[in-house]
Amino acid sequence: MTNYTLPNNQSEKLAELNDYVRVIESISPSDTEFHDLEFLREILKDKQIIMLGEQTHKDGATFLAKSRLIKFLHKELGFDVLIYETGFYDTENLWKSLKNNAYNNLTDFSKALYPFWYMNQETEEILEYIVERISTENEIQISGLDVQFSGQIGDQERDSLLTQYLYSRPEINATKYPAFFSIKHEYSNYANKWVADQLSATKKDSILKDINSINKLYASDSLKSSKDLLYSRFFKNIEVLYTYSWNYDIGEDIRFHIRDSAMAENFIWLKENKFKNNKVIVWAANLHTSYDNYSYNPVPAKFTSMGEYIKKEYGGQCYSIHFTSFYDPDRLNYSEKMYNNKSVEYLLHQINRPYLYLDFNEIDSTSFLQNENIMNCNQRLSFNAQWSKITDGIFYIDKMTGLNSIKGKDENNN
Repeated sequence: MTNYTLPNNQSEKLAELNDYVRVIESISPSDTEFHDLEFLREILKDKQIIMLGEQTHKDGATFLAKSRLIKFLHKELGFDVLIYETGFYDTENLWKSLKNNAYNNLTDFSKALYPFWYMNQETEEILEYIVERISTENEIQISGLDVQFSGQIGDQERDSLLTQYLYSRPEINATKYPAFFSIKHEYSNYANKWVADQLSATKKDSILKDINSINKLYASDSLKSSKDLLYSRFFKNIEVLYTYSWNYDIGEDIRFHIRDSAMAENFIWLKENKFKNNKVIVWAANLHTSYDNYSYNPVPAKFTSMGEYIKKEYGGQCYSIHFTSFYDPDRLNYSEKMYNNKSVEYLLHQINRPYLYLDFNEIDSTSFLQNENIMNCNQRLSFNAQWSKITDGIFYIDKMTGLNSIKGKDENNN
């Protein structure tokens, strides 16, 4: 361990931090002894919703830690649903496919999960764990809450699925909704602004009016089947997706605001309609599982996160965990500069343990940890915030890692 010189008052803060941190001994999903996670049993005993964040979508160490936590939550606390930050529609179709096939492999997850959540060794074990338990009494059902299309599915297959459903809804047809049906054969591509920009403003308006009319049809209808329920969400989500994708540039706060609001709405719909009596885990980015974006100083992005909507809806039933690290594999030589000696990660690094946990609900109100502090768990950027208002817990991993492809693993074994 490198010897660092702590600035003024940091020695006292480090001593205080030592009083609150819990040492976690392993992040390996294969380690199911769980004695180091036992403290979470009391913290989470009354929770129905656990949100597991991540700094970035390519942090292998965090994926391992989340996978082990999911096993703990499933085996020890009865959580039996895993909802990803993936497309609502794509993930529903994936789950049906997994349930109906006698033999599944990890490539099947390409139908809904982004590649960084299934094409690597770090997520391999949890996905195998899910597949092995399909249609057993210990099943973990998966679902998605995003309005986006996340699966690697061809246009023809997407159009075929929608067409098959519409046979049961003949009132939704090309004569009545010509604008939407004109792009139906490749509807997911039009979620991309650069594709949609090929359309005239008038055509875009006509498409959105068609979809809005279809949504009004569903709103006035007594939905008869599970497919009706699925496609009522499909059309609602596609209206939201087109609206923000076509009207706002990537990175604009309003895009986040619209998307996070819609993701929260999808989550609440799932919890109230499909998983009313289930205990649910959410797998998403720290950015989306935050409770209060206005606790930053200054506020970097003015939008309400999905996590805040969920927290307002479910209150004390909800618990959010942010993941953060000191070392960044992409900028290893600059970690000491980037994670400056005023940050909480810098202090946690001094404890010289690879994995630590902080529960803000256990920390005294007079502690410096309840005030504004610099942390780097939001997209690896250094922000000053009252973090106890943004999340319930911090899972600290000293060194982020990259992702190792499953193919690379097989080649090494050969």
